[in-house]
Amino acid sequence: MLKKAIELRRDYDDAMAYMNLMYRERADIQCGDAKAYAGDLKTADDWVDLTIATKKRKPENSPCTLSNGDADSAGGHRRTVICGGSLETLLPQK
Repeated sequence: MLKKAIELRRDYDDAMAYMNLMYRERADIQCGDAKAYAGDLKTADDWVDLTIATKKRKPENSPCTLSNGDADSAGGHRRTVICGGSLETLLPQK
């Protein structure tokens, strides 16, 4: 459904960010092997990059920056996107 939403609206950055989260969850709960886990994380990172690029193209946003942030309580790191003065934590990163 998210892919269809992005097909219909190519600049739907919120759906792109959610795709990133879905792949990270899939990596954590569905993948039993390291290769599949790494593949899902790579796909999630690709969605983060696409989200940032899309946000940069939107006229209401100033350039975006990406921060790897501090460790969270689960031992992962949070990647944070800052666009136009807003702060969005997109995902935990392990």
